[in-house]
Amino acid sequence: MPVEDLKKFAKTDFDIDSILTNANDLKYTRFVKNKLNDWLTSPSEEFVRLVATDLVESKTITANIREQFTAITKHAFEQLISEKINDRLKGAIVITREETEGYYMIRAIVRG
Repeated sequence: MPVEDLKKFAKTDFDIDSILTNANDLKYTRFVKNKLNDWLTSPSEEFVRLVATDLVESKTITANIREQFTAITKHAFEQLISEKINDRLKGAIVITREETEGYYMIRAIVRG
């Protein structure tokens, strides 16, 4: 729980409506995260139908199309998450020229 959320429990800032709203938000967020995780590992027929309906021209979802889009949906989720993770890692691993030069300077000083 972020510090900002904990501050709401302080005597000076205590607001029951704000706390209840925050609790509901956390509850619903957890539910949505769990549902997304379920769809990630095993996309429901309804979810696959929702995705496939936008892409299939005939608008009739046969068993073959459902199987195909179940695999595609699962693979797309995995790719999306992998891309998001890679983007975050790329953003976290930023080594500037100055940092590299500083590293070599310190290394030279310590070595000497």
